[in-house]
Amino acid sequence: MANYLYFGGSFNPPHLAHIACPAAAAVAAGLDGVVLIPTGQSALKDPLDLAPAADRLAMTELAAVSAGAAVPFHVDDREVERAGTTYTIDTVNELAEEGVAPINWLIGADQLLNFHRWRDFESLLSLAKFWVMARPGHAIDWELVHPTVRALRDHVVVVPQIEVSATDIRRRLRAGEPIDGLVVPAVAHYLAKRRLYLPVVAV
Repeated sequence: MANYLYFGGSFNPPHLAHIACPAAAAVAAGLDGVVLIPTGQSALKDPLDLAPAADRLAMTELAAVSAGAAVPFHVDDREVERAGTTYTIDTVNELAEEGVAPINWLIGADQLLNFHRWRDFESLLSLAKFWVMARPGHAIDWELVHPTVRALRDHVVVVPQIEVSATDIRRRLRAGEPIDGLVVPAVAHYLAKRRLYLPVVAV
């Protein structure tokens, strides 16, 4: 049975780092592939800044099949289909009930400081094996991390430094600036066709 690395996020929109970094993490962790899980309504995101969940899911699927990563990519739509606010603990519990073991879950190093604020974070740490993405040359100050979460220091994987962010892509789209080389062409085409993240014009 394949052993996948699960990676959740808003993918608002999905960009090249959303593929390259988890692919590198999966290789470093000795896993067989990556499963991307777009959030429905995240508890930590402003809903006014999110593209519709169906659009983010569609773009994530386009990115997953178009990127040509070193490992296979799949997309899981359970959080988009789930009603209400998305919590990682709910998804991890579902995966455990489905017999997924171990549950390998990837987070960014920037999420470590707030990990103890995630719902049922202690249960999460017991149910899933969390891997932490670190950029080359960027040291993690573990003294600032919640004591219980410091156990993740043994599960750090180094991923490429890719200077791209969804925030900057949204800004570029609003400003009419190019996004070439930041997203796969299929996602760029989808963004243009759906006119996502553009200012709403009053009529």
